[in-house]
This record gives sequence, structure tokens and C-alpha cells, in this order.
Amino acid sequence: MLRICLILIVLGLFLTGTSSLAQSTDSLMLRERLLLRENDRYIRMAQLDGVLSATQADSLRKISSGIAEKPLQVGIDLLMQIRDYIDSGYDEMMRIVDEPLVEEYYYSANRMLPSVLKIPDDFVSPEEREAEHQRIAMEQMAESMARDFEKEKIPEWQIWLHRFFPIFFGDPSRLKGESTYFNGQSVPVPARR
Repeated sequence: MLRICLILIVLGLFLTGTSSLAQSTDSLMLRERLLLRENDRYIRMAQLDGVLSATQADSLRKISSGIAEKPLQVGIDLLMQIRDYIDSGYDEMMRIVDEPLVEEYYYSANRMLPSVLKIPDDFVSPEEREAEHQRIAMEQMAESMARDFEKEKIPEWQIWLHRFFPIFFGDPSRLKGESTYFNGQSVPVPARR
């Protein structure tokens, strides 16, 4: 009983293996037929577009008709090479057509530019702009400091006290002009030369 089961299993595996082999052969034959039709249409289209001459198209058709005698995979490879050859012809034709247009565009764009560009009248260089910003900042700082000093004016009695206090109690540097009072503090005056 066990032998019969094993024989049936082996026979089933053998039959499924041959059917899958037949299926792959059928699919390769179908692919070869489809490629033959597509390549024939592609050769006609390339001949109409001027990519292939009449003699080149006839040569490619002869190669395509001789594929039936070759093994399936070799025939499919030859058909793919024919397709690649036609594609390279289209690429070459597009390169020949595109290059003059690109060169003409750049040539005309270069012709439109003047040889020497003028600087606009309202152009401000970055250095001038920075100098103007610094000048405005210094003016604003000077105004701010002047406002701060105006706010901190000392009362008249302190001014009088600072002016005459050293006379009564003897500040010799003040009397000689070597120091002065500023905002309530004694500040030395630089010596003159």
C-alpha cells in the first residue's frame, strides 16, 4: 500500500513538472510571436519617421523572418536586439535635432546681453549701506545719551556746593584746574601740553 502511494506521488510530481515545462515553452512562443508583430510595426513606423532607410528595414525584416528556425530564447534575444537597434536610431535622430536648437538658444541669449553692464543709478553697495546704518546708529546713540544727561541734571544747590566747597575746605586740584565736578563726582582733567 505504501509503495502504491509513493508511486502515485512520484507520478503526480512528474506530470506537474512536464506541464509546467510545457507552459513555459508556450509562454516563450507567445512572447516570440508578440515580439515579431511589435517589431514589424516598429520597423514600419521607424521607416516612416526616417530613422531607417528602405534597405535597413528590409534587412531587419529578413532577420525577423529567420527567427523561426532558431531556438526560442535565441530568437527572443535577436528580436530584442532589433528593437534596441531601432531605439538607438531614434535616440541619434533626437540628438541631431535637439543640439542645434539648444546651441541656437544659448547663442541668441548671449547676443541679447550687452558686453558691459552699467551700474544702476540707485544702486547702493553693501559697504555704503553698512556705513549709512552705522551713521544712523551713532546719531541715535548720541541723541539717547543727550536725553539721559538732560534727565540727570543736578540741582542748583549741588552745583553751588561743588563749585565753592573746595574753596572752604581746600581742594587744591580743583583750584589748579586739574579736576572738575561732573554729575556729583570729581573727575580729573587731562593735562594740556
